[in-house]
Amino acid sequence: MSGPHGTNPGPGFTIPGSFDPQNGGGSAPPPQRAGSLGSIPPAIAGEPLGTPPPAAAKKGAKKGALIGLVAVALTIVGGAFAAYWFWWRATGPELAKYAPKNTQYYFEVPSLPKLLVSFAGVDAVDDKELDTDEVKKEVTEAFADSFDLKNEEAEEILLSLRSVAFAIRENEDREKDDFQFTQQVFFLKVSDAEAMDPLFETKRFDKDGSFAGGTRYRVSQRKRKRPEGRIDDEGPRRNVWEDFFDGLGKYKSEVTETTPRELTEAEEKEEDERKQREDVAVWYDEEKLLVIGTPAMIKDVGKIIEGGTDSLATGNERFAAAKWAPRTTILEFVDTPALPEVKKDLFDDVDAATTSARFGDAGLITLTRAQLRGKKIGKWSELLPKETDLDLYEKLPASTFAYIAGSSKLEMSGKECVKAITKSVEEFDEDLAKEFDENLESLENKAGFGLDTVFDALGEQYIVAGVADDKAMSAFESDDKKEAAKYVALVAIVQLKDVDAANKIVKALRTKAEDAETTFASDAINVKKTDGGFTVTVDEELREKFPLEMVRVEIVDEKFLIASIGGKKLTESIREAFEGDGELLTSDPAHKKALGTLDTKAHMLAWVDTGRVARTFLKGKSEVRKQARKKGVPLDALILEDADRITSGVSVRVSVEDETVTYEATGLNYPMFLGPLVAAFSIRKAVKTELEDSAESQRELEKKMEEELKKATPP
Repeated sequence: MSGPHGTNPGPGFTIPGSFDPQNGGGSAPPPQRAGSLGSIPPAIAGEPLGTPPPAAAKKGAKKGALIGLVAVALTIVGGAFAAYWFWWRATGPELAKYAPKNTQYYFEVPSLPKLLVSFAGVDAVDDKELDTDEVKKEVTEAFADSFDLKNEEAEEILLSLRSVAFAIRENEDREKDDFQFTQQVFFLKVSDAEAMDPLFETKRFDKDGSFAGGTRYRVSQRKRKRPEGRIDDEGPRRNVWEDFFDGLGKYKSEVTETTPRELTEAEEKEEDERKQREDVAVWYDEEKLLVIGTPAMIKDVGKIIEGGTDSLATGNERFAAAKWAPRTTILEFVDTPALPEVKKDLFDDVDAATTSARFGDAGLITLTRAQLRGKKIGKWSELLPKETDLDLYEKLPASTFAYIAGSSKLEMSGKECVKAITKSVEEFDEDLAKEFDENLESLENKAGFGLDTVFDALGEQYIVAGVADDKAMSAFESDDKKEAAKYVALVAIVQLKDVDAANKIVKALRTKAEDAETTFASDAINVKKTDGGFTVTVDEELREKFPLEMVRVEIVDEKFLIASIGGKKLTESIREAFEGDGELLTSDPAHKKALGTLDTKAHMLAWVDTGRVARTFLKGKSEVRKQARKKGVPLDALILEDADRITSGVSVRVSVEDETVTYEATGLNYPMFLGPLVAAFSIRKAVKTELEDSAESQRELEKKMEEELKKATPP
């Protein structure tokens, strides 16, 4: 292949650029380099190499054989050190050394091969349905067709991809740049520079001289011919990949003037200024790096590559202080001063927020760390419960589909808690504090007990859970609310500290239920006192209006308060499960696997049986699956039942030191990336500025019109 570079190793899937210091690895290479392994293999399922296999095969011979092949290839071709290096070295950012040091948001996939390999090892991914060779074929053909490449050229480029990253910073010169509020760049690192030559020679890449130390290209979108009967300009798509590849770049008008004319000097200047602002692609051959984005930010990238200035990795202390979890395959960095409007209120002198993510047996595991400090936070340390072992899920039935558990381990009395809350609310907002006091008084008058009584009753932990029968979805779809109510229930279990306070709450609730009993016709509502509590049942006629079958509240062994509402059979099964009878959630292997990735000693723990919920929702909806597949979402490849089904969860730990609140959240198949937060603030800021500018312009216009009117009006 021809190109503006020297000879490079041949193409093929190799162990990622970790072994090549110039590829961002930064360390000496292993004794040997791995050769081509063909297509991207499925993953090692998050376990160390050398770990004894389980007695029974996890997901069939196909995946086991391929995983074994990867392990053998890594060990034989690269040596045992290579295998260790590939999987167990502490993966950190590879491309941050190119990003400007004033980057405020940064997102990176340090190793695409490692990401894809680990994803294929997720137990909830059915390798029979997710044919990696077929996916690879679809992507390759769509890429080749969109850029008019040969299939082998497209494959060579795709297999050469190593790392990708995205960086954003605030545009300080936005008034000069048509109020473009941010500048951004996208980085793409490859292992074989020669493989990129055919791409740069396509019609969609217009070479436009040198820029910032590299070769500049202007990339245009691929526009399809309009099919007959369609009024838009989008042609038929084979799959979502072609739509994605076609949309890369800027729209390039195909309309040209019959008689081209020369631009005036002013038009040439305007066109030149427009081009200076327009996103471009710049190729750095020696770095094997393609950078796409705002020219002003790419100029800074060029200075970094030339060695003239520090980067995010070398010159940003906050980024250098960030810690990334082992085996990280996705990482995110948010410099909180990027949100200046709320800095003093929420992010005053705190660390940057970070997210590390990787794939394990149970799915996508994320670790997010963020801090809060400022005028709006207040002194919450005394109100923070202590961490405790959240284990009340052990008392839930197997039919549980979701729960949220929390610590309520406080060392203050109820009145002290209410006083501390009121003080913190007052520091946050005095008007809100007055409203809070009024609501507390109203609660006590209406409920018969105050918030202080609730705090007195609370012990170390609580849990709130949703329980459902598999018949629930079909009942809801039939729009028979009365029937559907039989198959769902909600339960709260609270560990008690003060049983007298708990008895006061139960007595007040029973009184309210008895008042309701006298309001309706005879036997419409039946309140029955039980040992330690009461039950409420609703007759058939009233359930036509209020689809509620049963309420059950009771104190058990003076240690727990159980309150359940829903179908009668389900509320009874909840009580049985509490006593250890029947099938329990603890016997569910999917739930057990999820807890293996989360912290159960925490301040908060939540879990959702995603597979069961999705399976129930998708039952009989073949069209939904079909449309999802067209959009590139292979729902059929996700296992939604049995031991390997997908579930989701999150655990949160909180600490307070010197008025700084630190949150550490571990998520399972619950992407907790912070990008949407940054986007929300950026959009809010942009809209606010736009409205302010618009209002100012309107005022100026009205003032001018008033002056002109005065001039035109005779005395």
